[in-house]
Amino acid sequence: MLYDLFVLKNIQPNYIHYPFGVQESLALDVPVRIQSDDPVYSFLEAIERINLAKYFAPVRSNNSSSHDRVMLLRVILFSYMTSRKNISLRELESLCRTDCRFLYLSNYEMPSHQAFKRVLDILQEGAIDDIFFELSHHIAVDLMCIDPHVQFVDGTKIEANAHKNSFVYKKRIVNSRKKLYLSASALLSEINSFFGYD
Repeated sequence: MLYDLFVLKNIQPNYIHYPFGVQESLALDVPVRIQSDDPVYSFLEAIERINLAKYFAPVRSNNSSSHDRVMLLRVILFSYMTSRKNISLRELESLCRTDCRFLYLSNYEMPSHQAFKRVLDILQEGAIDDIFFELSHHIAVDLMCIDPHVQFVDGTKIEANAHKNSFVYKKRIVNSRKKLYLSASALLSEINSFFGYD
C-alpha cells in the first residue's frame, strides 16, 4: 500500500513546462532565406564571366574528395568584399557553417580552414591583383558600359562613400570649371601648334 502511494505520487506531472523546444522542419533552400538585394547576387553577377581557374598553378592531386578550387576562391573573394577587416581562415570556416550566404556560395560543402589555406598556396604569384583588374574591367565595361579610354578633365569627383557633406565639393567645382576649360583649351592649342595641326 505504501509502495503504491509512492509510485502514484512520483508519476504525477509535477514539473514546469518550458516551451523553448526547437521545432523540426523540412530543410528549405538557402537562397529562399537570402534577401533579393543582398550583395551576394551582385558578387555572383560580377564574377560569373571571369575564368578563375586560370589563376591556379598546375598541381597534381590524388585526393578525389577535395573541394572545388574555384568555389573556394569565390568564397574567399566574397569574404574580402563583405568584411571591413582581414578575416582569418578559421573565421571563414565558421562563416561557411553558419552564414547562409557562405553556405550558398560553398554549395553546402562547409570546407575547413586547411582547404582555404591550400587554395591560397596554389594561387599564382600576383593572381589577386590580376583578378582585381579583370573584375574591375568586367564591371566597368560589360556591366556598366563605361568606356575606359575616356578621361574627364572637368573636375568631376565621384566619392566611394558619399555622405551628407558631399555637397561641399560643388561650389569649388562650379567656380573652377571656367579656369579648367581655359587651361585645357590653351594646352590643346599648344599641342596642336607643336605637332603642326590646325
